[in-house]
Parts: sequence; structure tokens; C-alpha cells
Amino acid sequence: SGKQLLDVLCESLRRLQGHLQGETPRARYLWDTVVCRPKEEEDLSDYIKCHFEDDLIERGIIAGRELKIGRRNSSEGQPGQLVDIHVDAISTDLRSGSVEVIRAIVEVKGCWNRDLQTAMKTQLLERYLAEHQCNHGLYVVGWFSCRYWNDEDPRKAQARGNFPSIERCRGFLDVQASELSQVLSDRSGEIRAVVVEATLR
Repeated sequence: SGKQLLDVLCESLRRLQGHLQGETPRARYLWDTVVCRPKEEEDLSDYIKCHFEDDLIERGIIAGRELKIGRRNSSEGQPGQLVDIHVDAISTDLRSGSVEVIRAIVEVKGCWNRDLQTAMKTQLLERYLAEHQCNHGLYVVGWFSCRYWNDEDPRKAQARGNFPSIERCRGFLDVQASELSQVLSDRSGEIRAVVVEATLR
């Protein structure tokens, strides 16, 4: 089910967290260590997508990057939307032999994103899930705030302005995800939020 797919993705992200801050921390691969600042959101999305591929491929789960949803509006000249990561799982009913594709859409943000507190609603729920007729979404935030982050990078101040701590960020987004899931309850849908710590230590 869609709920089970979200369970699997959240479990996978917990394993990713262990890799990022483990005995041999991989968080440094998400940093430009020459000037000591986080890489771009696109790099974080690529990293998470590659992790899903390596971690979940044996379970019949396929992750893709920047799937285009919606057609170009030729009258307004607007392109279709590109989602950060889409995840497809194949569900087979052993009794009937029927096959169903279950999908979740993953939106990825860096902790410095100016729309961090609103994009779960305006982007993930109201645009991507609605336009793609998908009922399950995952909002993933990469947390980079630490003393090693170069002060000259303006994103550092923006990150501090968004949330003063990772605990506050997680608490806010968990509550928001629960509230927005009510909008999808009639379709048995759900949104979850995961904050992945990618700080240098």
C-alpha cells in the first residue's frame, strides 16, 4: 500500500542517516569542502535518489529524478512541473495475479530554502500530488547548520532564520505533515516529513 511504501522509504532514510553520521561519515560528500558550504539541493536530491536505488532495488522499488508531471500549457507558455524524486513500487496480488503500481512523490529541500515552512503545502500537496493524482508524499529536508559552515555563504543566515535547531525543524514539519495528511484522508493518503542531518563534525 501507499502507507507501506512510505514506511519503507522512511526506514531507508534512517539507514541513510546512519551512513551520513556513522563511523566513516559520508556527510562530507554533500559539502563543497574547498569553501566549506553545502552543495546545492539538486546534489542532495541526486544523493538520496541514488541511495534509494542501492538500498531498495531488491524490493522491487524504483526511484527516478525530476519526473515531468503535467503538460506544458501552450497558451501560457508554462512548462510542466518537475518533481524531485518519484518512487514506484510494484504490488502483485498473488491470488488474482493482478499488478498495481504504487507511487510516492518525494520533495527535497535544503534547510536554507526560503519556502521551507510552506512548500510542503504549496508545492508537494497542492501541486505535485494534486496534478499527478498521487496520494502519498514525503518531504525531506537536509539539515546542514553547523559551525563549520562558511559564514560568507548567505544561505547559512537564511537557514538560521528558518529554524534555530534541528529539533525545532523536525517538530514543526511533523505537525505540518500530520495536518496536511487530513486533506488526503478521504483518499487514504498521507504526507510525512523527514529531516536528514548532514552536518560536519
